[in-house]
Amino acid sequence: MEFRITPNEAEIRLDVFLSHLLSEASRTRIQTAIQKGQVLVNGKKSKKSCVLWEGDLVSVLLQELLAPPREMVVEPEDIPLDIVHEDAHIMVLNKPAGQIVHPGNGNPGGTILNGVYHYLRSCPGTPRLIHRLDKDTSGILLVAKNEEVHEKMSRLFMDRQVYKGYLGICLGRYPERSGRIEAPLGRSKSSPIKRAVRQDGRAACTDYALLRYRCGISAMAFRIHTGRTHQIRVHSAYAGFPIVRDDLYLGDKSRVKLLEPMERPFAYRMYAAFSRQALHSRYISFVSPFTQKKQIFTAPLQSDFSKAMTILDLSPQEYDLFERDPLNE
Repeated sequence: MEFRITPNEAEIRLDVFLSHLLSEASRTRIQTAIQKGQVLVNGKKSKKSCVLWEGDLVSVLLQELLAPPREMVVEPEDIPLDIVHEDAHIMVLNKPAGQIVHPGNGNPGGTILNGVYHYLRSCPGTPRLIHRLDKDTSGILLVAKNEEVHEKMSRLFMDRQVYKGYLGICLGRYPERSGRIEAPLGRSKSSPIKRAVRQDGRAACTDYALLRYRCGISAMAFRIHTGRTHQIRVHSAYAGFPIVRDDLYLGDKSRVKLLEPMERPFAYRMYAAFSRQALHSRYISFVSPFTQKKQIFTAPLQSDFSKAMTILDLSPQEYDLFERDPLNE
């Protein structure tokens, strides 16, 4: 895949350019790919510190850069999958909270990808996740049935032509009914598993809109323009309104004590509805690179989110981002 450097992208390092472009690839993976010659600038191998200029042509072996590590073997496992949609190119899944999406250190099996390998065991090609969700986030997850599909769909993500909408329950109330959080994200210096707002981090942009507020609890709609790890969770905490039950980012139950005494009973009731972070990937939309038609997919709510919507007295017509997107431009 090739990228021509525009005036807005000029005068930055090669590795920085790729880190902004490829949200699914880690900085280490990008730098390794550059070192191995899987990234070329004007047809030549370059260093990670190479400064790009307007008109430069960056060539990337995308399948190598975004592929799972070669030492990782994915074993097919007969794991139930909640399939929202399936066609010749992709699968759209409704991922349950609590399930890891792909194998990794300490989690060799029992993941969504293990189940996909089993489900598609008779199909040609190697299935790959097109994007990811945190373990305790539920909702829409896209799977490519082979490498060619993965490359084309990944390009949509890189070009920011995919719209992803989330529902979240937050502690506190945003001062404005809608707005945007733009704050770069990187690894936290205090914990290897956390992310934090850092000036040397990767650009991250999250839009938000208030759906309902009641007694210290806000039902929110989010749209992410970038796909950084823990993006909504970190941005919400950074803005002062953490996701309910997100113990990693200031959303633990002890924070309810910061509310007014009259608001606390309702907030505790909301916390009781969840045993995981209150975040759901509700919908995704894009123009298919295969049919050239717009596709919109919606993930039904899990029982905990349905209960929360009932407590907040929010009807499907009010929170359904498929029919009524409060973030539409």
